[in-house]
Amino acid sequence: MLPFLVGFCLVVMVTGCRVSEEFTWSGVGRGRTWLPLRGQTSFCFLSSARGWNHSGCRVEFDPVASAGAVEFSSGLDEFLCGVRCVSHCVDLVDLTPETILAGQGSHVAALVPTNCSACFFTHGQTWFKDAERCAIVVTGQFWALSSDSQQDSFVCGSQCVTSNSSIIVTPQALLTGFGPKSGSLLPVAQGFCFLSQGRMFFRGGESCRVRVNGLFWELATTSGQERFECGSRCIRLASESAAQDMKT
Repeated sequence: MLPFLVGFCLVVMVTGCRVSEEFTWSGVGRGRTWLPLRGQTSFCFLSSARGWNHSGCRVEFDPVASAGAVEFSSGLDEFLCGVRCVSHCVDLVDLTPETILAGQGSHVAALVPTNCSACFFTHGQTWFKDAERCAIVVTGQFWALSSDSQQDSFVCGSQCVTSNSSIIVTPQALLTGFGPKSGSLLPVAQGFCFLSQGRMFFRGGESCRVRVNGLFWELATTSGQERFECGSRCIRLASESAAQDMKT
């Protein structure tokens, strides 16, 4: 049966993607590091966060080099930044420029239509009090980046991938309040998952991670804060190729 159109998207699920192991940075320090898979990467996203108290990290993507780099800055021993990269996504045709919300106040920025796209975090800094919150939300037929903050140094950033094929994005899973808590998201063989909401990544007691547990993606948290939030969405793929390069 031939593909058919819904809006401007072909209803053919994204194929061919491979997801890297998680690359992590922790402790006190600052720097900028190129990631592996240079020349093959399609895009990268944030997958773990802890101790973003006036600390944070950003994953940048160079489309010419098909490579990602991570820039991080931390004054805390408890700091953690995790990144994964996706390669060989033949059906994903474009990566949008990064959208940034920064500083004090409540802000919303429209991103791209939801029917042919998926959006994920690429930049986070100073998400450490209950007033600091960043989320990728659905507003009408568009993805949007939403933030609240009382800190001048707060930063929240996102990019989106678009496709001629229909991208199947799962509903958001959200863990809140005191923990540890965890929950299964999606079989590894069916796709990959990323962070989509965060609040109060304070010190070592507050962590938000999308990780692999056996055959499933899992959202896992620790928290000593009542208003802590950690959210994730997943992209569902057409084949099992996403599992080929997967490590925990």
